[in-house]
Amino acid sequence: GRRAEEVVRDSAEYKALREGVKERPMGLGGPEAAQWVSPAETGHSVWAVEVWFLRNFNGMVGEGTAFVVDTESAKIVGSREFQFRAG
Repeated sequence: GRRAEEVVRDSAEYKALREGVKERPMGLGGPEAAQWVSPAETGHSVWAVEVWFLRNFNGMVGEGTAFVVDTESAKIVGSREFQFRAG
């Protein structure tokens, strides 16, 4: 998980995303490894780690970007936007 987080932190995609969300609360933290994702879910050839970066959370609803990281090649192989509801 930590290696996947490092891959995201070092990526141009993440750096550009951070620049675009200047009013993001600091308490949301940085990229966090959330779960393993299978090749069936990602279309990638091997299992990968999904790293979440929360952009906004108001206590009830949040949104963010999930980066799909191939830890063997140390590359981001996909991403998606997501929303969630607390509770």
